[in-house]
Amino acid sequence: MSLGVVVTRVAQFLTATMASPPPRIGGAEPAAAGDVPAVVLSIAGVTEVPAGIGQTAARYRGQLAVDVVAANATEVDQVSDAVGAALRPGTSAALGAAYVLTPTSWGPIGAVEPALGDARRRTLTFRFDFELADVGPPDGGDLIAHVDVRTSVDGANGSLLPDRDFSVSSREE
Repeated sequence: MSLGVVVTRVAQFLTATMASPPPRIGGAEPAAAGDVPAVVLSIAGVTEVPAGIGQTAARYRGQLAVDVVAANATEVDQVSDAVGAALRPGTSAALGAAYVLTPTSWGPIGAVEPALGDARRRTLTFRFDFELADVGPPDGGDLIAHVDVRTSVDGANGSLLPDRDFSVSSREE
């Protein structure tokens, strides 16, 4: 899994909970008037919250922008209200992961966008705190599951001797 799961889960949640969801909810910007109405989701300003040793989850904080794009200001208002109601405080648990969504701004309705048939847009922003479970190893390898070590016993003092020298010259992070 990657941070794209934030956009995917929010899109699925909005589709399932809004009474009349727009046909397009996700990360893709509308390209033409036929793609409107749409709800465009994006994330920005993401930081990783340090996790403890041996932890199998990563926590991220950032900003979720929800652009409501519709044919006119009235429709932008209606869809914005529906998105705001769906993502109201207290609904984070229903997203199916360890999320906290906190509303941070409700932008004004913007000017007409001629490329989208004079559609208009409003941006709603939320601060998110997301825990991504089952984080895999970094690129370039897999978890070490087995290490063979051969030893022999020193006849003089009974201590264990490795069959070859072993050292770590550097550590990748």
